[in-house]
Amino acid sequence: MMNASAQPLIRLEGLTKVFYTDEVETHALAGIHLELRRGEYVAIAGPSGCGKSTLLSLLGLLDSPTEGGYWLNEKPVAELSLAERTRIRNQEIGFIFQNFNLIGDLSVFENVELPLTYRGMAAAERRERVGEALDKVGMGHRAKHLPSQLSGGQQQRVAVARALVGRPLILLAERTRIRNQEIGFIFQNFNLIGDLSVFENVELPLTYRGMAAAERRERLGEALDKVGMGHRAKHLPSQLSGGQQQRVAVARALVGRPLILLADEPTGNLDSKNGEAVMELLRELHQDGATVCMVTHDTRYAKHAERAIHLFDGRIVEETKAGEAVGVG
Repeated sequence: MMNASAQPLIRLEGLTKVFYTDEVETHALAGIHLELRRGEYVAIAGPSGCGKSTLLSLLGLLDSPTEGGYWLNEKPVAELSLAERTRIRNQEIGFIFQNFNLIGDLSVFENVELPLTYRGMAAAERRERVGEALDKVGMGHRAKHLPSQLSGGQQQRVAVARALVGRPLILLAERTRIRNQEIGFIFQNFNLIGDLSVFENVELPLTYRGMAAAERRERLGEALDKVGMGHRAKHLPSQLSGGQQQRVAVARALVGRPLILLADEPTGNLDSKNGEAVMELLRELHQDGATVCMVTHDTRYAKHAERAIHLFDGRIVEETKAGEAVGVG
C-alpha cells in the first residue's frame, strides 16, 4: 500500500535533457513535471526511444539534466557535490538494469577493476592492468564515466575490457560454466558478474561501502531470502535460469536497503512466464513498503503499477492509475 507523505520523495519540475553529438542535438526529454511519493509503485511507459531510460538515469543520479529542477528527499540535486551524489547512488537508490553486465552506479574503471579486487590484487597492479585493458579497447578516456553515459557499443567494449583485465588464456562469450583466473568472461544479461557466485554478486554494493563482513552476511541472507534465492547463494549465474538471475539482480538492488528501487526493463530478457514472476516479485516488494519506479515498453507490465506515466517523444502525454485503460504506447 502507498504510504502518503506530506513531501514527495522525488519532484521534477521542467526537466529537460539534450544530448549533443558533433553538430546534432537530440532532445531526449522536454519539460518533465513529475512527483513520486514514498511507498508508491510507478511505471514509466512508452515506445522505444521515447526517453524512458534517460529519465530513469536522471532519477538515479547517473546523469544530469540540461535544464529543470530535481528534488530527491527534499534536497535539490543540482546542489549536491560529486561525493554526495555518489553516496546517494550507493546507499539510497537500488538499481535493477537489463543489459551489458555492468554495474550502473560504478564508474567504467571500477567495473573493469572488479575481478582483480576479488582476487585480492594490490591497488597499484590493479590500476596498471585496468589502464592497459581500457586502452586496448579504446576506452581509456572514459574511465571516470558511468555506464549510462556511454553508448551501447561503448558499454560492450567495457565488458570486453573487464574480461581482458585478468589476462586470460581464453575469452568465452555467454553461457560458460567454467570459473577460474585463466578465463575471461563476457556475459550479456541481468547485470551479474559471470564468474562470481550469487552471494558475491549480491555482496558487491556492500563491499564498496566498506561494510563489515558480519553485517554483509546478515543483509545478504535477508535479501536473498526475500527473493527466494537463499538456497542458490553458492551457484554461478550460468547455473541459474533467466528468471532466477533477475531475482538475484533484484536482491542486489535490495541489499543496500535503498529509499527507492529503479528498474529498467526488468523483464526485457525474460519469457512471459518468468516476466510475470518478476513482476509479481516487484509487487510483493511494494506491498512490503518499497518505493518502486519501473521503466517498461510493455503495457501489460505497466498495469502492475499503481500509476503509469506514459512518454512519447520525450514528453509526458498521459497518466493512468491501476485498472485504467492505456491510450498511448
